Amino acid sequence: MTLRDDLETVISSDPVMAEDRMAGIISLARAVADQADAQLSNTGALESRIIASYGGMLAQINRTIRDDRDRRRRTEAKTAGKASRLSLIRQQAAEATKVREEAW
Repeated sequence: MTLRDDLETVISSDPVMAEDRMAGIISLARAVADQADAQLSNTGALESRIIASYGGMLAQINRTIRDDRDRRRRTEAKTAGKASRLSLIRQQAAEATKVREEAW
């Protein structure tokens, strides 16, 4: 298995990576992985700058996935909170209406 194969596995593991905004970082990561694979096949070792570049690309991809998941969780939590609050208000209004109707 090559570094490019490993990278493709990481990329395909999350739908965030398929978004258009990720095209630049994905393209750059693929180029670095291809360069690293070529160097490995020629010399059997990697230069430290290639290792650092590849590691940096993977770290950026992982940060982006994590940040996007956190953002989505916060958005879902806000939506759920508002819906719960709204349902509580409606429930209280229905109870108040019922009490008023019984008082008449």
